[in-house]
Amino acid sequence: MGILKEPPRPGSYKFVAQMIRHLNSDIPQLFSSYNETAQSRLVTFNGEARHTIFLKNESALQRAQKLGWRDITAQFLEMVNETTPKPSTAGQRHILETLANMNAGWHGKVEIVEQATDLPDSEWRTAIKYLEKKGLVECNIDKRRRAIASNRRYQYKITDAGRLALEM
Repeated sequence: MGILKEPPRPGSYKFVAQMIRHLNSDIPQLFSSYNETAQSRLVTFNGEARHTIFLKNESALQRAQKLGWRDITAQFLEMVNETTPKPSTAGQRHILETLANMNAGWHGKVEIVEQATDLPDSEWRTAIKYLEKKGLVECNIDKRRRAIASNRRYQYKITDAGRLALEM
């Protein structure tokens, strides 16, 4: 098994540490403390790929720092916050919250707008286009077939990225 190159899901860790020295980038490093064990990932941060560990416990972070890991928590979380797509208007947030609270599956515009009572109908088109473009919402009709499909056949559901955006 090779080394993972993507950071874990935000919220699954509290602290981030990066190895100061350059190590073999094909082999993950195992970090262990009294109350936590973590396997490093090769994560690119500030244009440089280095071994990075994601920790839940502050004492584990302190132990890692003594062993040659640098605390990059604040800078990493700021970068994640800046690069994670989020709803930028109240209407977009209402649509996401409504879809998150509805049962799983596809839902039409009428059903969503009825639930999102604070969403003016005039805001719908702009909001849903933005959410779809950012990957927070998914439509059941692909772009190629939209030219011949009726707007009433469009159905939407929230994506995992949309759920994550609500949590942040």
